[in-house]
Order: sequence, then structure tokens, then C-alpha cells
Amino acid sequence: MKKILVFILIVSLLASFSVFSSSADAGDTVIYQENFDSYENNTNSEIILSTLGWTPQFLADYTTLTAPYRDATATFEIVDQKLKLISATADSYYVMLDETEMAAYVDSNYTVQYDISYYSSSSATRYIVILTNYSGQRYNSFHLRMNGSGNSQLHYDNVWYTYDTKGSDLYAAGLDDATSGQSIINKLTGAICISSINAITDMDLTIKYVIDWSKTGPDCYVRNNMVKDSEFILVSSAASTETAAPYFKRATTEDPTGFDGNAICLKTGGIITGFIDNIVVWAGTGVSPVPEPERTYPETTVAPETTVAPETDPPITTAKPSTTSIPATTATPTTNTTTPVTDDESGCTCGSSSIFVGIVELIAVIGGSTIFIVIRRRH
Repeated sequence: MKKILVFILIVSLLASFSVFSSSADAGDTVIYQENFDSYENNTNSEIILSTLGWTPQFLADYTTLTAPYRDATATFEIVDQKLKLISATADSYYVMLDETEMAAYVDSNYTVQYDISYYSSSSATRYIVILTNYSGQRYNSFHLRMNGSGNSQLHYDNVWYTYDTKGSDLYAAGLDDATSGQSIINKLTGAICISSINAITDMDLTIKYVIDWSKTGPDCYVRNNMVKDSEFILVSSAASTETAAPYFKRATTEDPTGFDGNAICLKTGGIITGFIDNIVVWAGTGVSPVPEPERTYPETTVAPETTVAPETDPPITTAKPSTTSIPATTATPTTNTTTPVTDDESGCTCGSSSIFVGIVELIAVIGGSTIFIVIRRRH
């Protein structure tokens, strides 16, 4: 009789864990991943973009409201398994995932995460960013500027709207003054932001941008990878009282205000050179389902105490899908020194029998399993 009861218990546990794993799959879905690890060094922008499947945006290809702000002019290199971006003129846009590829996910919550490192720029206000909900003149943007401040904004038909509240603890554009509040660089390192100084040059940072449609705008996190065991810091959160809040929704026939675009798009904000790496887009708002890359850390002090990002999903530890190598070239792209162009962004307790121990071990094995679905990896 005891054996029968134990068998029934085991079957029940198996069924319950099976249901749990199935329901967790949706939140662990990797929509897109690119870490450039299998690519050889390359200086041919055309080959790099073609292999990545990214599309440069040009005014002539679109109508007025679906066209980019300016024609794409940036150049690209693969350098030591990172993507180097060189923007020598104005803003440039490159669609990474188009409308069709994001269509199944845009009505659900999702997250974009990537490493960023700036090398040089024409001014301390320049930046590189991955945009969401892009459709030309409408998109979401959290751009971290060279001076260590940022902006969480909506670009809507040639007008900028702000998601966060000036002077609050979660205002991206803080400049460490009485009016705007604490800056991002101050939250990361304790340094004071000086608007004209390139404060984050050569810093290795990770940006996490969370789209949760139950809120009034995105949540923006930054992690300082120069400090070992550093956590994500929430640097911006949307407020319902701000100008962008009414637009944070999907456009419909009945209510056309909102986002009509689905694309994920890379933007270079003015004249700037920098690196981007470890790009992941996934369905859900918790921890990335892709394992963290190995990192090296300089000798430094511990990270300052800050508000850290909530971790609601366990990380997945499966191997990364392979990528197709880009053939190596030696040609070097040319750049120019065009005058910088500015924009208008601001900115049981039970018995101890051996049967029970066996059940616990079985539960541990089942409970520790995770299903990892990679929907697509484009090369």
C-alpha cells in the first residue's frame, strides 16, 4: 500500500512540475540574440550589415512619417568580437528586427538588453541607443549620453515627450543639481555629472530597457560592469503625469494615438564612436534568459548602494546558438569631420525514510530543469 501511495505522489509531482515548466516558457523566450563572438575582425560595413541582417534607413525609402530623421551614414567594424560603430556625421538608424519579426511580441511585455561602451564623440551629449517600437518618426528611446546623464523619451511625429519626472529619484536627465536631481553617473560611481565632460568614456556598461504595457512607460536600468558583482540600478521609471504617458499604448483604428511600429532599431545619436555587444531581446521583464558573458574587472572600489533591478525569472544556462562568421577584410572605412549636429532631446515536514529522500531528490532534479526556447537567431 505504501508503494502505491508513493507512486501516486511521484506521478502527481511530475504532473505539477510539468505544468509549471510549460507556463514559464513564454517568459523565457529569446526573440533575438547577438554577441559577435564567432565573427572575425572586419572593416567592411556592407558585409557586416548584410551578415547581421540589419537594414540602414534612408529617407527616400519611406513616406514622411515612416521615414528616418536622417539618412544612415555610420560605418561598422568587428573588433575583437564586438561591434564598433563610427558615426561621423548626424543621426543614423539601422533596423535590427523589422515589423514582421516583432509582430508576435509587441502586444506583450518584453526587454531589450545590451552592453555599451563609448570611445569618443563630438560633444558630451552624444550617444548610441537601441530603440523600440520604431516606425520612423515614432519610437521609444533611453539614450545614455557621454556626460553620464540620459533621457527616457518618446519621439512622436517629430516631437519629443518625456516619461520620467524632473527632480525625482528616477529621472534619467538628472545633472546633480537641486532642480534636476541625481545623475546616472553619480548613481553608478559617485562622480558628479558635468554636462560638458565625457564622464563615461571607456566605461563598460549594460543597459536594460523594459517594456511593460501595464505601466505608463518603460523602466530603464544601467549596470556598471567595471565593478565586480555590480547590480542593475533603476535609473528611470515612467510617471502617469508626464507628457509621454498618454502615448504609451498600441495604436488602434478607434484610437490612433500610440505606437503603430514594432521594429527594434539601432541609432547613433550624432558624431560618436563606440562599441556595442551582448544584445538580447526577450519576452518578459525579469532576468535575461541568456547566461552572462565572462567579464574582466579593473581594480576598483565596491559599487555604491542603490536601488537594484528586481529579479523575477531565473537565468537560463544553455549554450548560445552559433553564428555565421563574417569573412575578414582589411579595408578601412573613411570618416569625416562634419560639424556636429545637435538634436532636441533633453533629454513538509515529513518522516526521514529513504523513500522520502528519493522523492526529494527527484523533485530537485525536476524543479531544477528549465526549458529554453530560442525563437530565432539571425546571422
